[in-house]
Amino acid sequence: MRKSCAALLLSLTLIMTFLLPAYAETKGRIEVANVECKSGEYVDVTITITQNPGIVAMRLFLEYDSNSLELIEVEDKGLLGSNVSLFGNDKRAIPYTMLWENSISPKNFSDTGTLALLKFKVLENAKSGKYAITVKCDEASTFNTALNDVGFEVSSGSVTVLSSGNENHTAQSGTEKEITTTSTTIANVSTVADPESKGKIEVDYVESQDGEYIDVQIKITQNPGIVALSLLLDYNTELLELINADDKGLLASSLFGNDKKAIPYALQWENGSISNNTDTGLLAVVRFKIRENVQDGNYSVTVKHDRGSTFNSNLEDIDFDIHNKNEDEKTKSTEDNSRNESASRNGNSNGMRNAIIVGLSIILFGTVIFAVLYYRKKRSA
Repeated sequence: MRKSCAALLLSLTLIMTFLLPAYAETKGRIEVANVECKSGEYVDVTITITQNPGIVAMRLFLEYDSNSLELIEVEDKGLLGSNVSLFGNDKRAIPYTMLWENSISPKNFSDTGTLALLKFKVLENAKSGKYAITVKCDEASTFNTALNDVGFEVSSGSVTVLSSGNENHTAQSGTEKEITTTSTTIANVSTVADPESKGKIEVDYVESQDGEYIDVQIKITQNPGIVALSLLLDYNTELLELINADDKGLLASSLFGNDKKAIPYALQWENGSISNNTDTGLLAVVRFKIRENVQDGNYSVTVKHDRGSTFNSNLEDIDFDIHNKNEDEKTKSTEDNSRNESASRNGNSNGMRNAIIVGLSIILFGTVIFAVLYYRKKRSA
């Protein structure tokens, strides 16, 4: 019995010995740079993936001291693919969200290097000292092609504000780093809200001429209550150029695609609140430029709803009916054209019939006149 127990313990020990390193190797690693500058200056902080087990999606949360630092710009460096990044529109949001998602990719992205570049301005009133730049990884939204969650250890960075007498403010990667392993998780659910609690979204129809700018309004006209909403915008890039998408603040913080040429173009809203948002009104305004020399016609700007990424505070999926007015106008225009063509054909047919009747009448009248004249001439002879 003792030998059996000892053998069992030895087997378990060997199994754990082999399994633990394998699990550790599946972890990724992210490093945030440490930099130095003076108050009033601009500074770039890099986020770098130094170890990457392979992923197709990643969500990061950025936190910093907004009383001393102002986030000016976030630049995606394309490490996890093109047209896949969604960054928060509100640069003042804390935490600030950065999302990369390419779930349809057949292979994982395992490259290492610079993931994103953060551009900060150090406020004039910032006191000398070290200000943490903290990045946390949402493991539930970071996964590979097998949809398995992938963990990342994050080494946070900092911005050190130097006193006015210190001239040494060259950016450096630094060695003082705090390793933080996040444990943020979101439960996977498959529940669906009451089908009768559907929402409604309207996309305004607009008319314009080539070379002009047009604003397409997206409105929520019925809202059963949500904390997250995802929309996909589709249009003909040969005819229209997407200039800007403006969030109107109806819902929570928004994440819009960084690549304006991406089709479909993604618009997302997320709110960590435990209470649903039931507001209705203007959700966003999307500005297009009509390209030069575009022929007259009705061209669709279509909004589709990503049901799997739209849910309420109970994590129940929420459906939205989307009323694309321009699609209706296109259908109406097609029907009007069909009716006009039919009317034109009928008109042409009626005109031809009338012409034949008039021609026959003239021939008949001429025949009668000829007969009368011939009869009179014959009698006089």
